[in-house]
Amino acid sequence: MEVKRVVVFGHLPNTQWSWRAGFYSHTHSYIHQGYFRAFNELGYEAHWLDGKSAQLEDLPTKGTLFFTEGQAEKNLPLSLQAGYVTHSSKSDAYEEMGLRRLQLFNYVADLKSGTSFAFPESKVEKIDEVTYFDASSRALYQPWATNLLPKEIDTTKASLFDAKRSDINYVGTIGHDNIKSRIRNIQGQAKRLGVSLNVISGVDDDKAAELTRKSLVGMDIRGDWHLERGYIPCRAWKTLSYGKHLTSNSPLLQAVFQDRITIEDNIDNFLESAIESGANATQELLVDNMNWIQKNHTFVNRAKRCLEAFHNMSP
Repeated sequence: MEVKRVVVFGHLPNTQWSWRAGFYSHTHSYIHQGYFRAFNELGYEAHWLDGKSAQLEDLPTKGTLFFTEGQAEKNLPLSLQAGYVTHSSKSDAYEEMGLRRLQLFNYVADLKSGTSFAFPESKVEKIDEVTYFDASSRALYQPWATNLLPKEIDTTKASLFDAKRSDINYVGTIGHDNIKSRIRNIQGQAKRLGVSLNVISGVDDDKAAELTRKSLVGMDIRGDWHLERGYIPCRAWKTLSYGKHLTSNSPLLQAVFQDRITIEDNIDNFLESAIESGANATQELLVDNMNWIQKNHTFVNRAKRCLEAFHNMSP
């Protein structure tokens, strides 16, 4: 199938600010925005629809690649003339109808064993350091990415440590996987050091970048399952692309990021370590990190991998 257009399906941002959800009512709003912008950047006719029937009446399915997530696929048009990339979908309708569907999964460190994490009876081929393809199950494993397009990563905006800052801005959600208790511990550390740890969610990408750059330190906290699997959050890619140093509590990230970030898995010492490593991060390191993300870890890279895997699937 020749892909003529891409339709990102579901999780459109809110049109107005909401105190409950901000502009983004779902985590996948950020992810879908990243892929939508990437497919546009790659020159495809790209649409982002919320699934209302009126939007679909005049949309041709032949040559259309639909990109969606399990909670948003209810009204998705199913056609033998279209293709599909799905994430977190439990639907068997694609296979029952004989449709061409690529299943998208998050990267986990377990893939290094060569076994397909979601389909243990299958093997994976390593495409790059964080991308694996299971041809028999039509499954592509890769992490999220920075929200910035390659051309938007500005190496003149590297954010060096500034001891005068008194706020640590943690942009994202913490209500899952036992992250909240770890954040509370670090908030106690911050209070003893005379700084504030602010947890902020629902802001748009520009505001998130601004808050990250103005933060005393850049940090990422993983919960139990993520620590066991080596899950890589979008925050890691974003923070480095904004020119900020990052400290994480997840040792398995070191295999991918190496010395680009600092690992502190003792949560009781986390903030002190983050401040020390942030202060020692050089301009050269921050700029090198930005160049690395620009070349390898934007949604343009991830979209290209989706297209390659889709075209390399067996009929």
